[in-house]
Amino acid sequence: MHAFYSVFDVDLSYGIYLLHYPVLLAFFKLGSGIASLSTFLCASLAIVSTVALACFLAHAVEIPMIKLGRHLARRREFAAADCPGDRDFIS
Repeated sequence: MHAFYSVFDVDLSYGIYLLHYPVLLAFFKLGSGIASLSTFLCASLAIVSTVALACFLAHAVEIPMIKLGRHLARRREFAAADCPGDRDFIS
């Protein structure tokens, strides 16, 4: 996975983990209907499609959600720092 990370500058392992089996099944289902496609060609197309989809989903979904989570966590930390503690209300 390190080679993918250095090329795409993002960790694609989770996307590949989630997508590889369904994409592989889809390509072999479609490839079985077309008799002229070889198994090697279907497997190669499945691998390339899996990496492309993982890269797309990482940039479209995963990275923005990570940034949003960090932003919300940071806002919560600042809000907690600004609130007075319970001891300030007890007089």
